[in-house]
Amino acid sequence: MRKNDLYLFAGDLQMKKLLSVFLISGILITGAFAQDLNGVTDGVEAIMTGITQDIAPNLQMIALSGNIVGDATIDHYMFYIPSLGFSFSDGLGNIMRPGAKQWDQVNFPELIDKKMGSGSTQDTIHAIESKIFAYPAMKIGFGMGFMNDMDFIVSGMYFPKAISEAAIGQAGEPISKIGLSFDAMNFGIEVRKSFLKDANHIPALSFGLLYNYGGFNMNLNNFSLSDLVKEGIQISGQSLNLAGSINSSYSVHNFGFDLHTSKHLGFFTPYAKFSEVYQYAIATTDTNMKATLGDSFTVNIKGKPEVVISDFSSLFTLGYEINCKIFILNSNTMIDLGRAKLDISNFSLSGITTRGFTVNTGIRWQF
Repeated sequence: MRKNDLYLFAGDLQMKKLLSVFLISGILITGAFAQDLNGVTDGVEAIMTGITQDIAPNLQMIALSGNIVGDATIDHYMFYIPSLGFSFSDGLGNIMRPGAKQWDQVNFPELIDKKMGSGSTQDTIHAIESKIFAYPAMKIGFGMGFMNDMDFIVSGMYFPKAISEAAIGQAGEPISKIGLSFDAMNFGIEVRKSFLKDANHIPALSFGLLYNYGGFNMNLNNFSLSDLVKEGIQISGQSLNLAGSINSSYSVHNFGFDLHTSKHLGFFTPYAKFSEVYQYAIATTDTNMKATLGDSFTVNIKGKPEVVISDFSSLFTLGYEINCKIFILNSNTMIDLGRAKLDISNFSLSGITTRGFTVNTGIRWQF
């Protein structure tokens, strides 16, 4: 082999070695980035699944809240508009509490703490995540008595998506850009038979059969992490972005009966009710997002965790009414006897822990 050919051969060999090194390095780097993005993907999917699992057990209480009928019997007519109920649970995202999960690449609880700083805002976020969360419900209702000491009550409310879109549109950027909207509805009917009428020292007593439906849908159609976190999130020296949609759907059917007693004591009427209710609930979160690291490394995040609950619950309601002649003011608390928990030893927003409780209040006209 001539000397020039030897040089060419050596140069070609060296070039191939360098090319091999670059290729191997590229494969390793790409693999490292993909591993990082897989960690992010796992984290987002875990959050969505965790939130879905937290909401599902509370669907029954949410659907039944807003009930402000205190009298065990209705003589003529009754209606209320509006009533308000709050069902309390032990957090909306328990997966975010410290130690709940080993986060691979992005520690989402630490990220939220960093963005929220300290003080009341951080306390509120922590309370929503794992301490106390209130689900609101509003209802209007109508009822009447008819022959053979029977009466029936119909209630419900629909909250259209257009109202939520209009309200969120006034929030300003970046919130208005993420495409957040929701709608909710509930419907209930109960037929009761009176066995005792309120008279002298005898309280009223009735037995009722009930059905109640509750549904809630939430859509996040234009989510972008880079829009919400302006300074960005860095992984391996690259900027991370999450973008896409999250659509959640929750529905529950309640079938059951209740025993209801009440006693008029002048303008004050205490009452109590025991309910046995069968619940069939479905909670689903459909995630369709992309995680992008730098300019070109992308991983799809797709998941649709579904939680189905089918069981019986025993509920106890204790309340009172104040008759103001023109209207009746009602307030009550409903307790799930199997799930109820209340800890107020640390009486602060981020310290109270509760679940299985609902409080209701409202004004009713009855004549």
